[in-house]
Amino acid sequence: MAENFITEAFALLAIALVAIGLRLYIRILTVGFRKLALDDYLMIWAGCLYSAETVLAYAVGVFFHGLANSGMTPEQRAELYMHRYSGGAKEEYRLRTKGSQNQLAGWLTYTTLLWTLKACMLTFYSRLTLAESHEIGEFRAGEA
Repeated sequence: MAENFITEAFALLAIALVAIGLRLYIRILTVGFRKLALDDYLMIWAGCLYSAETVLAYAVGVFFHGLANSGMTPEQRAELYMHRYSGGAKEEYRLRTKGSQNQLAGWLTYTTLLWTLKACMLTFYSRLTLAESHEIGEFRAGEA
């Protein structure tokens, strides 16, 4: 099951990075490197965030065996905390602590990725509508 998730996660990452690369390649061919807009740079940042988020999800499954403190009752947390220095509980405590930290980093990265994509769409549509309103203004001025 975990191998299917890893395959799917990295396949989706590869598709996303290829799409971002093609988008940038076409934009550079069309307008040149110096005329890239804010939405182009935001897509590069989104690719970096998506890569980081995929690696964090991979790390939770592989290095921390999917363990975190989510889904635990307060009693289970208290018992694990009391026995954190003894035997097998020591390793479980370490895995759950590091897994929870990694999971939190993944959530923050995912949220930042979503807001970056929203900002990218906003700047892209803003650029399109400003360019169109500018062209309409030139057309009307030419008619008069």
